[in-house]
Amino acid sequence: MPVGWGINMRMVERAQRLWVGAPLNGEGAAERETVLLVAHGSAAESEWEGLAATLARRLRERRCFAAVDTAFLHARPSLAEVLDRIEGRDICVVPLLAGPGFHARRMIPAAIREFARTHPDRHVRLTEPLGTHPAYIESLADRVRDLAERAAIDFASCGFMAIGHGQADTDGADDMASRLAAGLEPDFAASLAVYLRGNPPAACWTTLTRTRDLLVVHALFGAGCHTQCDVPRLFGVSGLPARVNDRIAGPREHAGRRIWWATMPTAGAADADAVINLVLQNSIRPLALACQ
Repeated sequence: MPVGWGINMRMVERAQRLWVGAPLNGEGAAERETVLLVAHGSAAESEWEGLAATLARRLRERRCFAAVDTAFLHARPSLAEVLDRIEGRDICVVPLLAGPGFHARRMIPAAIREFARTHPDRHVRLTEPLGTHPAYIESLADRVRDLAERAAIDFASCGFMAIGHGQADTDGADDMASRLAAGLEPDFAASLAVYLRGNPPAACWTTLTRTRDLLVVHALFGAGCHTQCDVPRLFGVSGLPARVNDRIAGPREHAGRRIWWATMPTAGAADADAVINLVLQNSIRPLALACQ
């Protein structure tokens, strides 16, 4: 089993505590609920590839919920299409997104409200984005540490940089990139988050980092254009394969730095634990507040 794909025992213990009082064999609320994983979607990924499909398969194998389905915001099947075809009364929507941006706060809630207007007999819950969940961030941080150790990187002299999407005219978004950088700050000589469309800008990474050695991770879900093209070009690479592997590449000399490139697996067992944890916990975001 590759490093980083194993179950994080601290996450399992938290999930087990959350299961207390939730009867099995169809008696608990979770086992009556359909979990709907909503991803961004892109031309580079189909319904049968990428994080959403792989994570859905892993969750179905766990048999924790009545059903697990997938939908996309910018691909087929759409969120509206999948909501219409779900037969169960109880639905929990989990955004496979890196942060609380436009898609999580406006686009998904709007689709759910429209569905609720025409299906008053259904009960739909909306969780926070998976990319902001503490258990998921902990899993990512563990993978980065494992990959860096396997590559014999000197933590004391190497900087870490997480690259997120961000939003225009925003600073320090509370998303997967910022949380991952904060979680790894004690491990590396320096740790920061930069953004393709936000501040601090990823295009200025050479002025934002001081260490000669740098470990880079894209804090983005999926394998779309940003992951395959936009981020690699920042470091003099024309592109990356669409399929993301649990590995580390480098070092590569660029702009006077030695750069290692860490890629994450499509979806590991620990990611399924994080989704279960997210669905079972009580911090579900009210739709009335989602668009504020």
